[in-house]
Amino acid sequence: MERLSCLAHRAFDGAFDLRYGGSTWGTADDEFHPTSSRLLHRMFQRLGVTRDDVLIDLGCGFRRAVCIGAQYPFRRIRAVEPDPATVEQEQRNVARLRARQVADLRVDRTEAAEYDCADATFT
Repeated sequence: MERLSCLAHRAFDGAFDLRYGGSTWGTADDEFHPTSSRLLHRMFQRLGVTRDDVLIDLGCGFRRAVCIGAQYPFRRIRAVEPDPATVEQEQRNVARLRARQVADLRVDRTEAAEYDCADATFT
């Protein structure tokens, strides 16, 4: 049963990658382990995101939380990532996502420990 659940998450995440382009999967050798897109949807639904909420994705990596967060009525979303190549990719994705519900969506190139999260509702 656990294997079926794992396969279902992989299928859901694979559909996510097709929709947004690129790969958001880590490998067994990576330190990168993305949160499942299905779990992110459940989390945002249960939290009851409103226009008063701010999402800050520290170490946004390959953008999964930002892309899914853009489907909810956040007032502002910040993707924080120190890697220049990842930031460049994330900025292209953000340009596509601006047409969605989030009015204020931006990628900031900085270390998570240096980022001001004072107005964050979700980090």
